[in-house]
Amino acid sequence: MATIRLKDSYKAGNRYEPTHLLIINGSEGRVKVTTAESLEISAVVASRYYLGKHLDVVFTESDREDLLSLPERETLILTNLLRCNPQDIANRLIPPKEITKVSVPEILKATAKKATKKITPKKTTPKKTTPKKKTLKEPVLEEE
Repeated sequence: MATIRLKDSYKAGNRYEPTHLLIINGSEGRVKVTTAESLEISAVVASRYYLGKHLDVVFTESDREDLLSLPERETLILTNLLRCNPQDIANRLIPPKEITKVSVPEILKATAKKATKKITPKKTTPKKTTPKKKTLKEPVLEEE
């Protein structure tokens, strides 16, 4: 489902009207769209209001199949607006996925922090020397 909402720059014609509303007739019936919250509507209806003066329309990846199977009228309108082939409509309307790359300097910073950590030497206690047991050798008597 595509999301649709009024742009913040939209001003209602009546200055006493506190909420800025716009009623759209679509396959869902009448829909009230405000600047405060966005509504989810079908991709077919949203395609009719894409690049509208007062509306923000955002398509999601789940709308890809609906955009590829739009009726001929909407397909012609979008190809003229976007100046592309009918097969490229979905690629133009759906925002690309965000790819997060780890840059080389960040990797280097992480390894540099590990290398520059202060290494504390292990405490070693001197071994106590135990005196060797002295064994007395019995005197050897020489026989004559």
